[in-house]
Amino acid sequence: MNRGEVYDAKTGEALIGATILLTLKDGTPVKNSAGFVVGTITDVNGNYTLASATEGSFIKASYVGYNSMIQEWDNELGFALTERTQGIDEVVIVAKKPSKNNGLKLLGLVLATIGIKKLLSGGSNG
Repeated sequence: MNRGEVYDAKTGEALIGATILLTLKDGTPVKNSAGFVVGTITDVNGNYTLASATEGSFIKASYVGYNSMIQEWDNELGFALTERTQGIDEVVIVAKKPSKNNGLKLLGLVLATIGIKKLLSGGSNG
């Protein structure tokens, strides 16, 4: 059995709902006899328990917006995940507005792609 916690490496804050998977060394998820991936998620304190983990197995922790981490089994493992600092090039904004025209109900749709430079400068695109 393995117990541990997952937290932000910079702030030390618990990462609630982080995914914990039993994996091979290369990160491929291990499946049980029924064909389901073996794993769990962290609780409100960032803690987890993984009953199927045994000596020689690997455990992967992942969380949205953070870099995943794989460690070899130990009774207690802590995962200090670092934020993934990946930029974006553009943002697509979709806006819907119901309206009436001569008694007919219509749905207007506006789609705009905004480059990251314009977005950061506060400008608009259309």
